Amino acid sequence: MTYSVRRRLLPASSAERDPIAARFERLIAPHVDAAFNLVVWLIGSRSDAEDIVIGACLRFFQEPDEAREEQALVRLLAIVHAACYRWIRDNRADNQPIRRELTLAQLPGEVSVHRPLRWQEDPEQQSLTTAVTAIPVGEREVLILHEIEHLTCQEIAAITNTPVSLIRSRLRSAAARLSVTMRPRLSLLPAASF
Repeated sequence: MTYSVRRRLLPASSAERDPIAARFERLIAPHVDAAFNLVVWLIGSRSDAEDIVIGACLRFFQEPDEAREEQALVRLLAIVHAACYRWIRDNRADNQPIRRELTLAQLPGEVSVHRPLRWQEDPEQQSLTTAVTAIPVGEREVLILHEIEHLTCQEIAAITNTPVSLIRSRLRSAAARLSVTMRPRLSLLPAASF
């Protein structure tokens, strides 16, 4: 994904001679995959996800240098977060206001989630993917950022411009929903002994 974004954003010049390319490599390239992953999990469309990430990268570079340097991942994901909710608002079939309870099944267009290739073969992982996509978008966002991207509740609060207490509440709610959905499958597994 990083290569595709780099190819669309930057000219074919080398990063050593081009200061824009060098800044891209330093500030954005390490976080493009996390941004893409978040977008796909939120909107469910891989084709639109690349456009959203590229737009977020361009917006990231429009901010003052000091805003870009400090916590680049959090700032980029905050821009991605806002772009995703704009996309959801603009692409809703019924043109209703965004509700945090929106699930991928309620979005128009293709619904495919970004996951490692090995998940496509494993029925348990497919079940987990289906369970995660059934979680409302606000809770799913917090779950993805916390469990997959390993961000703290404080960082997620900064990204979503939401109080930390609400982030913790959404994380608990997402975990509870996932637990209820996956419980029948988990009961079939042998008990672990420690």
